[in-house]
Amino acid sequence: MIKRNILSKLQQELTQPEILILLGPRQVGKTTLLRILEDYAKQRGHKTIFLDLEQPQVYAISKQI
Repeated sequence: MIKRNILSKLQQELTQPEILILLGPRQVGKTTLLRILEDYAKQRGHKTIFLDLEQPQVYAISKQI
């Protein structure tokens, strides 16, 4: 796996009670980073939810929230 310099900064952001959204071009590792962050957060007892808005069903639900 490629080491991402932004990973430690994103892990620090998890201490804030906010929603984290990661945007970027296709195939640069966004999903990989978010999955790593999800595991990191769960290990520390945080609740997480991963929403892939490219999935039509998820996108439709997100518009109702």
